[in-house]
Amino acid sequence: MGQTEKTILPFSVIAGLYKNVLVSSEQEIDNTATPSTSLMQEKKIPVLVRSHESVIPPQQKNFLASIMTACKLQENEYITIAVDGKESVDYLTLKARYEARFVLLFGIEPSSIQLPIQFPYFQIQSFQGCQYLCAPSLELIEQDKSLKVQLWQCLKKIFP
Repeated sequence: MGQTEKTILPFSVIAGLYKNVLVSSEQEIDNTATPSTSLMQEKKIPVLVRSHESVIPPQQKNFLASIMTACKLQENEYITIAVDGKESVDYLTLKARYEARFVLLFGIEPSSIQLPIQFPYFQIQSFQGCQYLCAPSLELIEQDKSLKVQLWQCLKKIFP
C-alpha cells in the first residue's frame, strides 16, 4: 500500500477557506494562541478599547465607528476588542492572530499589552514591524475637541 502525504496549508489559505464564517466583531482573544497553533489568521486592525465591562457601550462603539469611517476603513477591516482589565492581552498574540501592521489603543497603556516600550499619547510608535497609536479613552476624546484634532492628525498619518 502506499505512503501518506501530508500537506500543510499556510494560515492565509485556511483563512480564505473560512472567510464567510459568521464571526462576532467583539470576540475574546485566546492568549495561548501562537502562529503555529492558531487555525485562522485575520488581516484586521486591532482596536483595543478600555471598557469597564466585557463589551463596549453603544455610544463609544458608534463614536469609534465614525472615527474608522473617517479613516476610510470598512467594519470588516478592523476588530474592536473590549479590554476590561480582567484578562490580559499581549501584543504578540495581536500581531499573530490579526497579522497586524497597526494597533490602536484607546485608554490602554502600552505596558498593559506587554509592549516593552513606553510612549506618550498621540505618538505613532513602530515596533517589530507594527505601528502603535496610544490615545486617551474614547469617552475623553469624544468630549474634548482638542483631543479629537490630535487623534485625527495621527490617524491621517497612519491611514492617508
